Amino acid sequence: MKNFILLSEHPDIQSSLRLLETAESLKLATQVINPYESLLDLSASTGQDLSETLVMHRVTGIKHQNFDLNFSGMLQANGAKIINNLDAFEKLRDKEQQAVFFRYHKIPVIPAFSVRKRLTQIEVDHIIEKLSPYHLDKKAPPSYIIKTTRGNQGVGTNLVNGTKSLKSLLETLWAIRDQNFLIQPFLKEAYEYRILTTKKNVLGAIQRTPDQNDFRANAHHGTACRLNNLPSGLIDFAQNAFLKSGANYAALDLFLWQDQFMVVEINLVPGFRQMELVTGNNVAKEIISTGLN
Repeated sequence: MKNFILLSEHPDIQSSLRLLETAESLKLATQVINPYESLLDLSASTGQDLSETLVMHRVTGIKHQNFDLNFSGMLQANGAKIINNLDAFEKLRDKEQQAVFFRYHKIPVIPAFSVRKRLTQIEVDHIIEKLSPYHLDKKAPPSYIIKTTRGNQGVGTNLVNGTKSLKSLLETLWAIRDQNFLIQPFLKEAYEYRILTTKKNVLGAIQRTPDQNDFRANAHHGTACRLNNLPSGLIDFAQNAFLKSGANYAALDLFLWQDQFMVVEINLVPGFRQMELVTGNNVAKEIISTGLN
């Protein structure tokens, strides 16, 4: 490979800068392209030969469209090698698609309901009843998570305390016609982990902890875990889900709740600044190497 293209809407964030820096250190000529600011030629001509080009797809699905995947697909049709599998992107694009994948492969997940319409009172009560076993502290009101079907870094995620607040927020969402969301129980007692892995090896693990003023356990709140000190079976559970995805690398967010592992998300465009800081691993080089080997 002689060339490296980073497809990104935000090339100035730390993970993107690390990838560009690492590609340059590997003597690759680098280029940054924002697909959403580019012209896509849909003609049948063969186009430029990209057989010596490695492409890093770093665009999330938050826009609710797949133009970026089509852009990568055209590069691939011209001979470029996409570091992560585009088929994996297609089937794991949003939380609903991931839920289908998890159901198909019988992988345990946090229970959730997907909403596209205004629910009846009977339907709301049904959701509350189905999620009630996941509320363990009977002295406190049940808590729920409402999140958009395509979100990133916790954006679009809301914590709702109590069934009255849940119903009130649902009314608000329906009033503003924002109906593409999921309803889940808030598992306050769960332990959350992030595992970053390639097909070759596990690059690191972090136990993620929420800030005292924020219920979301974002990547910058966590401590590194030695792989042999993780809960027994966690890595095997993560690897099973990862290998079934067909991805070349991914970050898996996992819960341990009541001695049960659950997948929260398989992230194909993960940030890794924290993982590099706490593990000392050169994650950027390991990821690019999955495309070079």
